[in-house]
Amino acid sequence: MKQNWKIVGPTIGGFVAWSIICISINTLVFLSFPSFFNEDGTSPFITINISMLALTLVYSLIAGGVNALIADTHHRRHAAVLSLLQLTVGTAVQASYWDLLPVWYHLSFLALLPLGIMAGAEFVRHRKVGPG
Repeated sequence: MKQNWKIVGPTIGGFVAWSIICISINTLVFLSFPSFFNEDGTSPFITINISMLALTLVYSLIAGGVNALIADTHHRRHAAVLSLLQLTVGTAVQASYWDLLPVWYHLSFLALLPLGIMAGAEFVRHRKVGPG
């Protein structure tokens, strides 16, 4: 059982971290600035959309860091698996909003997921074991 946790733990931990942080902060943003958002959660303002993408990057950096903190070894492999999971879920979510947001938003969102996760994992890995 412990061996199984070492394999799936980093991915589950990173996914749960990303999800909890995203839902919590996005809800707080939506409730704090309701005039900037439509009822479906989208925004007609480009600056708000860019800000939401910036938050996506922050969530991904944190998730990658959590992933690397839990992983004993093979940090990049665990981060890559988390990236694939996030891309799968992210693609499904973006598909449900496809007609509501511009294409550049969807593509940017999906590109930021693995970039942030891999960067966050690398940062924590370097802090844990040093460069190399």
